[in-house]
Amino acid sequence: MIDHIRAIEPVVVACLFEELEPSLTRISLRSKSEQVNVNEIAQAFGGGGHPAAAGARIPGKPLSVQRKVLAGRKNALNAKH
Repeated sequence: MIDHIRAIEPVVVACLFEELEPSLTRISLRSKSEQVNVNEIAQAFGGGGHPAAAGARIPGKPLSVQRKVLAGRKNALNAKH
């Protein structure tokens, strides 16, 4: 699913959120820009991966996790432009 999202032409960074338990959310991150290292975003939440693909399992309700991760992604994109 995440690779289909990333394949959309204007997408630079794709994020997929999956609720594993009521208070645990898994994120998958993909980047198709060498300027955005999604591993750095995942590491900020205790996860990892490599510059183009990373993920993490984050404690918290899905909406709260989404807000935190999207803010981190936005900061990463703004820092590169």
